[in-house]
This record gives sequence, structure tokens and C-alpha cells, in this order.
Amino acid sequence: MSDDEFGDPGWMDGVDLDAIAAAAEGKGTSDGNGKKKAIEASTSTSTGTAATNKRRKVSISPTNRKMSTDNSQEALEKTLLKFFGYSKFRKGQLQVIQQVLQQDANSNDTAVFWATGSGKSLCYQIPALHTQRITLVLSPLVSLMNDQVHSLNGLMTGNNGNTEIATFLGSGQTDKSKEHAAIQEGKFPIIYLTPEKLLSAGFLQQLERLHTTTREIGLIAIDESHCVSDWGHDFRPEYSKIGQVLRNNTLTGLQHLKQIPIMALTATAVPRVQQDICQSLLLKNPYTARQSSDRNNLIISVHKKDRGMALSAAMEPLIQTLVNSKSHQHQQSTIIYAPTRNLVEEITSFLRQRLAAQENIQVEGYHAGMPNAQRSAAHTNFLTGKTTVICGTSAFGLGINKIDTRRVIHYGPPKTVEEYYQQIGRAGRDGIQAECTMYVSEAEFNSYKSDFYIGKLSGNAKQAVLESIDALKEFSLDTTTCRRKSLLTFFKERPSFGERCGTCDNCQKHKTMDSRDLERDFPMARVVLTAIQALDGPSVSTIQSAISGKKLESYRYKPGVVEYKVKEAIQKLKDEAGQKISLDGYREFIVPLQQRGFLRESSKSSTVSGYQRTWTTYSITEKGVRVLRDQSLPIVLPVPAWVLEAERIEKERRQRVLKQLEDSGVEIDKLPQEECEAGDGDVIRAYSKWHSYLKSMKDRNNEDRVAQLELLLASVEQWRAAVAIKHRMAPGAVLAEHTMLTVTYTTATLPPAMTLKEDDLIAAGVRTREIASLCKALTEWRDTHRSAKEDAGQAMKSASKTMDLTPGQSVKGTRQWEYAVYKVIKKTGLASWESSYLRFQKGESPTTIAMSPANGKPIQVKTVCGHVMTALLHGREVDLHRLATCLPPPTAQEWERLQEAEIEVRADVCGNPLNSGAGGVKLTKTELLRPIMGSAFVDTPYNERGEEEKANFSMWCDLLEWYMSFKRVGIEPSFKDE
Repeated sequence: MSDDEFGDPGWMDGVDLDAIAAAAEGKGTSDGNGKKKAIEASTSTSTGTAATNKRRKVSISPTNRKMSTDNSQEALEKTLLKFFGYSKFRKGQLQVIQQVLQQDANSNDTAVFWATGSGKSLCYQIPALHTQRITLVLSPLVSLMNDQVHSLNGLMTGNNGNTEIATFLGSGQTDKSKEHAAIQEGKFPIIYLTPEKLLSAGFLQQLERLHTTTREIGLIAIDESHCVSDWGHDFRPEYSKIGQVLRNNTLTGLQHLKQIPIMALTATAVPRVQQDICQSLLLKNPYTARQSSDRNNLIISVHKKDRGMALSAAMEPLIQTLVNSKSHQHQQSTIIYAPTRNLVEEITSFLRQRLAAQENIQVEGYHAGMPNAQRSAAHTNFLTGKTTVICGTSAFGLGINKIDTRRVIHYGPPKTVEEYYQQIGRAGRDGIQAECTMYVSEAEFNSYKSDFYIGKLSGNAKQAVLESIDALKEFSLDTTTCRRKSLLTFFKERPSFGERCGTCDNCQKHKTMDSRDLERDFPMARVVLTAIQALDGPSVSTIQSAISGKKLESYRYKPGVVEYKVKEAIQKLKDEAGQKISLDGYREFIVPLQQRGFLRESSKSSTVSGYQRTWTTYSITEKGVRVLRDQSLPIVLPVPAWVLEAERIEKERRQRVLKQLEDSGVEIDKLPQEECEAGDGDVIRAYSKWHSYLKSMKDRNNEDRVAQLELLLASVEQWRAAVAIKHRMAPGAVLAEHTMLTVTYTTATLPPAMTLKEDDLIAAGVRTREIASLCKALTEWRDTHRSAKEDAGQAMKSASKTMDLTPGQSVKGTRQWEYAVYKVIKKTGLASWESSYLRFQKGESPTTIAMSPANGKPIQVKTVCGHVMTALLHGREVDLHRLATCLPPPTAQEWERLQEAEIEVRADVCGNPLNSGAGGVKLTKTELLRPIMGSAFVDTPYNERGEEEKANFSMWCDLLEWYMSFKRVGIEPSFKDE
């Protein structure tokens, strides 16, 4: 029976064969337990004796040993923004990173058990980039390491934007100078290497010298750490040696290496494997970070593959989707897994035939039987978006760093639940909805129990694989249970969404009434239970007071209870709930909690001034204590009416937002699933702003401008595709779709006098070393599409006296405008204009502020300038010289013309805008400019006005902004010859 009939030995692709051969030289002795002394033999050639090492005064070069002393959230977020363009960490990342950076070497080992796509890699990349201490990353997946190195080195880093920050060491590294630069010179802050490389002869001693003499090693990250456990689904013998080598090695001269913190990371490990990982790696009191394994953006479905089912029937839905898709093909990236090489070739050939007429859709195969060069080309083409569909065995996919894979199809099941979850984890790592479809038959699972697959396994490893095979079979053939719930149950996790996710095929088929409308788990009810547990027979009002954080008399608490600790516990529970609930909302949980046995109800009475007063009090039951002690236990209650009403209102709002986007031509499944569920977010805001701007141009019948905008977006997309190929990166990693829209929107709406700078693009989140070429392309577009009227206006300005503004000086008026209304937004505690003003005064340019406003929604640069002008009206100081570089002020001639216009229309720009127009009507810019623009223009409907006239009107509106602001705050301008 050939290999092709059951599987693919391609799992050996990630093994560093050269390093194994090097480490094998001189080995063969065994200790009393029969274990090979491979490590001691391979690391016995230390330079210098132990005594010499003890006497040696370690010399650390200040240049290479940069260590940040500020590990605060603000400092770390600056590093995150600098290198990756993100302003905030994802959930849990900051806590893990700060734990790593603690100075206590006995307590900063870490274990990170998060789902694929949750941001594990930043947990070990940021410490290196923040402190400039080296992070060593061990991984069994050579192709993944290479992809991550390319991605890191494709970022804009250093002062010149060309500094490489990462390298890979192992048999797959063709540039041998990289090892010298990494180990001897300490050039790279992030070094990826295989376990075989770590265990190779003399390498540990080289690391010790690097650590003590050249550049400190701050962290050793063990990626895919489930490979160390023989309970894991992908046990690797080399991995099992890592803990002993790094922590228990008895060789002399490695005492410093043993103190380096270790971080274990994996996405697929049940609790017992997680525990085994920590024990095998000898982690010292590790900080363990666990997150849900749930991926709510994955739409999971399983179809039974009957014996007579043709390949065409399974592939037809994919073909139709690709042919009819409005998206760019790289946004339809698809991985198809097949269990054998023969099937891979059959599927690849079939799809190529069926899609031959689609010139922009490329299909490639990938399996271990192909030449290395052909496999590497297929990998790169798929990564960069040149190839839309790739069909491979398990040899492909785990080692690819591509965030925008839109679907994963299994034509035949993988072996275990862990393998399945890893493979579907390749989809939707950008947070956008992705499809995961599997075609299976019951008989296909039987082959995985043969000796071909598990014959070499023994003990725990064999048992774990068999259990996982059975679990995946049960999952695949179950036609009723929620798919996501089944997967989470396997990983010993209770789903937060309850019994049904609502998105998988089984939940879609569920026809009965949604049980969530009847009852559901309410973790936030623990807030009520915590308050009652601390209080001594409280009434409802006392419970509410405790929940709100009010100061209570000491007698209201049980003996020994510390009030501030109760407040801290309640606040923590509120934060974990992730949603704001009113006091009345918490109050409505009390009776259901009593009805379900979590609370006990009783009465108290007292007589005051002859009148008896009776009230209800509550105490916690043993059932209530249990759910507080064990956070995994559910608190299932009837759904209060206010919850359903709030959800109805929110659902209508979300649907309205998504409908507006859909009507604009946006494909909703391109948006991050979390943002679709919330109806808000950075991506949705960017799409909304861009399409709203396009719509406004179309509504005005401005077809020329629409064509220009479409050309602008197309040119940026072409630039992104070229950079992706050049740096071997996924297009989405070069420039995210929503960032691209933000950049194009801001470019299109820049005032004529402004120039686009690289710093502005950095503020928008652009992080590529090719930023200069992007800036050039955008500037060329602006120069090409500048109107003749704008050029004429600039020429007119140069012939007149200009306003005299002192550089670097902030000024304010002699008075605050009496009609300036300061209205605070509850969410921010500031006025709507205030955030822009404060950032402007700190030195940020209006373009930077427009691309990254406080609320995340791109705004026009002119809007930012308007915010700064509003600050002037409120009596704030403003650097008018800086503002003038973005919003040119009137010349002497223009100022006089505006004064004449105000007199002519008998208006008062300093009065109440509601009645200071001519004849006591509302003051408008349009009427103020009637003498300048002419009545024919003002009285003509906007859509019927000429483009040059509209551009001229816009320019005069900007000048009028200066004029009215100066008049209102008592600033008298002076002018000078240019």
C-alpha cells in the first residue's frame, strides 16, 4: 500500500535535517536510564573553563545592550505604534508583555494558550523591539518562520526605514552570513530557529557568549509548544529536550542562559497538554494567559461525502463564488486540504480546467512530492495574492503567515481535532468572516487508526491521537449540535454564547425558537451576588448603592469584610462583563436570582415613631457561593425585558449601518465579524466615510471627480500589489483595506495648499518601508487633478499682501465669543472639537489628526482646521502660523473684500448666528458671500453649479472662516509684502 493512499509524509518539511546531522556527530552514549546524552555531547566544546567564566568580568557594549526602563502601558503602546501602526494592544497582549519584562527572573516565565489569529506573536516580538534585547523564537515550521521574518523585515524600521530586525537560522537559511551577524554581532533583535539548530553542536555556548558579551537575550519563545507534550497531537522528540537543555543542563559556562525567561505558546492544547507543556519546559511559576479558543468569524459547515459523490459537486460552490465575486481575487484566497497527493493533483487539475476562462484566478497544488523550488513558488504566490486557490496536503498551511485567507475547504477530514482546528485557523486571521467547509465520509476516519498513521506512537501519544480521531469523527457526523460548541467542549471550554453560535450549519438548520430569548447565562449577575455576599442582609437600595460604589456605613457589611476590596471585586466583574448596565438593570437580576436558588429572600421590620416599616432583604445561598467560587459555572436566568428591548434597538441600528454600506456596494462579509456584530469599528468607519464621500460626488453629478477618485483608489491598490510581491508579503499585511480607504479619502479631501507627508501616512497606520513611494504616488495624483481655478487662486494670493503671523507663537483673542457653546460629549468628557485642538497644540499636523481621530472615523483635514478655529472662539490659544500652512488665511485684498461683503448684506458676524443675518434672519456663509460670488451663483441649485465656481466658493468659505473667527474674538490682522 503506497503512502499516497492514506497520507503525506510532508510533516518532515519543517525538520531541520542539517542541524540534526551536525548534532549527531560524536553522540551515542547513554546514561543509566538508557537516554541518549546527545545534548551534553553536542555542547561540550565550551570556550574556557568554568573557573574562567566565573572570574571573567562580563563586558556589555552600551550600543548593543539597550534596555528600556519604562515598561508602562503608554511606553509599550508607543513601541506598538512605531513598528506595527496599532494604537492599542489586543486583549491580553499587554499583560503578557509586561509579565515578560519584569525584572524578577524567577517569576517571568509565561505560557500563552490563545486561538490562532489572536496575536500571540506580538507577545514575543514587542519585548525585543521595546528593550532591544534579543528574543529567540523556536518553531518546527520553517516556512512560517521565513514568512514572519519577511513580514518583520518588510516593516518600516529604524531612522532610514531599511533596518532588518529579524532573521532565521537553520538548514533552510541560504545566506550563511546571517548566522554570523546574528550570533557573533548581535545584529538582530528577533532570531527564529528550529529546535534542531538549538541542539546542534556548540550552539548553546555561542548563545551564552552572545548573551554575556554582545547583546543580551531577553526571552526564549517556544512556538507550537504542544509539540513538547506526548499528550499533544504533534509530538516532536526534539521539542521534548528543550526544557532540559535550557533549564537543567549540567554543562559549565551556561549559567546565564538558564536564567533567561521562557515563553510557551500554542493555539491547540487541551488543559492536560497545557499542564504538560509547563512541566516539560520546566517553566518557573509561569504566568499563564488563557483565552477562549472560539473564533466567532469562522462559519463552519460539514457535508457528508457519500461514496458516489463526484468531486465536481463539492467544488461547484467554490467555483461559482470565485466566478461571481465582486472582490479582488486575493480577497477570495482559498486553501483546499486533501488527504493524499493524488487527490491534491486531481483537485488542482479539475479546478484549473473549470476556471480556465478566468484569467485572474490562478490555481496551484502543494505536496511533499513536488520539487522544493516549485513548492516554494506556490507558497509565495499564494502568500502575495498572485494565486487565488491552493490545494495541498497537511504539508501546507500551518507554515504560512497569511491573514486574509477567506476560506478553508477540507475534501476529506484531517486526522485529529487539533489538526482540524489548526487548519481552519488559517482562515480569517484578519477578523473578517471566513468559511470553513469540510466534506467527509465515516469510512475515512478508520484509516487514521492504522499503523501507517499511529504505528510509531506509543503510550500517551497514541492514546491522545486515538481520542482525538474519535472526537473529530463525532463532531463531523453530528447533524444537530452546534459546531463551535463541540469544538470548545473538546478543548474543555464552555462557550460564552450558550448552546448555539447561530452561524454554523447546524445552528442555521435549527428551526425552533431561539432559546436565548427565553433564558441564558448572565455572568454579569455575579456583580449582584458579590455585593450581597459582602453585605449583612441588605435591601435592594443598599445592594444598588454597593454596586454603584457609594460609601456605605460599616455596619452594613458582614464582620471582617473590607469595603475597598468589595468595590475592587465588583469593578473587576463589571469590566469583564464588557457591557454597561444601569443600576435598574442590575436590580432586575435580584428576583430571578432568588427564584433560581442563588439568593434567599427574607423580611426585616422596625418601628420608627410608632410606625412599623417592613422591607425585603437578601442573602446568598450555597448555590450562589459556588458560582462565585467557580467562574466556569453558568448563571442561567430568564431574560429580562430590558435586555431584549436593548438588543432590539441595537440590532436595528446595526442593520441600518450595514444596509447603508451594502447599498454603497460594500460586501459585508469583507468586514471583521466583530465589527459587523457591533455595527461599528475602525474598518466600518473607514468604509462608511469613503463611500459617503463617493456618494456625495455622484449625487452632485460630478462624474469627473468620481472618475478621479476611482483612479486614486486603483493606483493605491496597484502600489500595494507591487509592494506585496517585492517583499513577499500578503497585500493585506502591506496595507489593510480600511487603512487604504482612509489614506485615499484624506488625500482626496486635502486643502489645495497642503502637502502630504510621510508622517501623515504613518499616523494612518501605514507600516512599510515603501512608504516614500506611496507618498509620491499620492502627491502625483493630487498634482495631476488640481483644478485650474485652484492654481489661479494661488497665483492671485502671491500678488497680494499676506497675513503677518509669527512662527511658533500661540495667540488668542481679546475676548471669548459670547455665542460659543461648550458642549461636552459624555463618552470622552471633551467637546467635539477639543480632541483635535489638543493634539494640534501638541504639534500634530491636521492631516495626521484627520487620519487617526479620537473616535477612529476618518475626517477631512478642513474639519480638523475648523475644530482648531472653534477653540479660538472659546478663548484658547492657537498657533495660527501652523494652522495657516493647512488652511491659508485671507490676503489683504481678500480681507477687504470680505469686510465689504459683510457691510453690503447688512450682516453682523459677531452676533447671534440665529438672527444676525440681513433683516434678522439666520446668518449663513452663502448669503455673506453673495456679493463676491454673485446672485446667479447663490440662487442656482448646487448640483447645477459649475465645478470651477464650486471650487472658488469653497475657497472663499475657508477665507470667511478666518474672517469671522478673528472678528468674533477681537483679533485685528496685519499684513505684509510676501
